Order: sequence, then C-alpha cells, then structure tokens
Amino acid sequence: MHPVDRYLSGDGELSWDFTDTKLRDQAHELAKEKPEEALQLVEQITDSWFGTQALASIGYHADASIATQILQRAVALSGNASDPYKRAAVLAWPMSAYFERGDKASGRATLRNGVERLDAIKHPASKSEAIRHLVESALPHVPLSELAMLLDALIAAVESNHWRAKLNSLRVAQLIGHTHPSDARQFAERIPDEKSRAKALRRIDVCDFTQPRTYF
Repeated sequence: MHPVDRYLSGDGELSWDFTDTKLRDQAHELAKEKPEEALQLVEQITDSWFGTQALASIGYHADASIATQILQRAVALSGNASDPYKRAAVLAWPMSAYFERGDKASGRATLRNGVERLDAIKHPASKSEAIRHLVESALPHVPLSELAMLLDALIAAVESNHWRAKLNSLRVAQLIGHTHPSDARQFAERIPDEKSRAKALRRIDVCDFTQPRTYF
C-alpha cells in the first residue's frame, strides 16, 4: 500500500487526505492478525473512499464466517463517497476481495454495480480513471467479453481528447496484454486518438505489458 493515496475528484482535479490515508494503511496492516482492531480504526475514517478500501482489506483477510458481511459493508459504504468518480472507482477494492476469495458471483455483481455508476461521472478524465480501476480489478478473474461495456465507455472517453483518458486507454491496453494477450491488439486498434493508438500497438508488439496491481 502506498503511504499516500491519490485520487481524482468528480471534476477531474486531484485531491489528497493524509489522515484517512494513514488510518486506512493502519487498518490494512492489522487486517490479517487483528481484524477487530482494524474494524475499530475504520470507524475513525471520515472519507468513504478510504473506509471502503480498509473494509475490503479486512474482508479479504477475514474468517469466512464474517468476510461476506464485511465486504457487503464495504460495498454499501462506497455509495457514500463524496462524488461519482469515487463511488464507482472504489468498488475495485471489494470486487478484488470477492474474486480473490473465490466468490465470483459477488465479484461480478460488484462489477455490474461499478458499470452502472459510471453514467453519473461527467468528466471524461474521471470516468476513464474509474474505468481503469474497475478493469484492472476484474481482468485477472473474468473473460474480456464481460468487460465490453467498460471498454466501450473508455473508448468514448478518449474521444473527448483529454490527455488522461488517452493515457488510461494505453494503460488498459497494456493490462489486457498481460491477462488476455491475444485480445490486446484488437482493443488497441479501437483507440480513436492516432498517437495513443500507435503507442499502444508498439508496446503490444514488444510485449510491454502491465501486470494488474495487487490490492491486498
């Protein structure tokens, strides 16, 4: 876990919160050995973005008897995040926990929830960033066909010509290359920005792929 978390607000601007980040990281460290103490720390987190991440980490490590309840609480808390970007993107954490624990049905349900929340994100940079989070979380666990709506939405965001949307299209192409190498070129060829498309294709040609992040 990074000591400082960076995230985009709904208008595409960067926001920072050091106190909640520290509490989130402390809960993450306690999650495996002392889940009750970790849950107590979550109560002190004021930003639902960080609280959802902390609960997802606790749920990932928790005993099976309580894991589902904790992860359901994480998903519920995500709906209280302060803007549409955060409400969609932060679902990547509980989704990853569900998939890693083998609960594919709940992982897929969380993915669908994230897709539904994308419509409320108006800024193309923020939308592309949320899409990247959701794609990165789901890619190791589902067929690429199940991410079609996300990939279509990312292509649409690139059409805004915003630099961050173009960057996220490149990142997603490299992620797809790692998990679904035979499909990476097909996605890259859809990128509407000529320079971004060419860069993605060059990286695919030399197998310059990106491994999806580890959430916990």
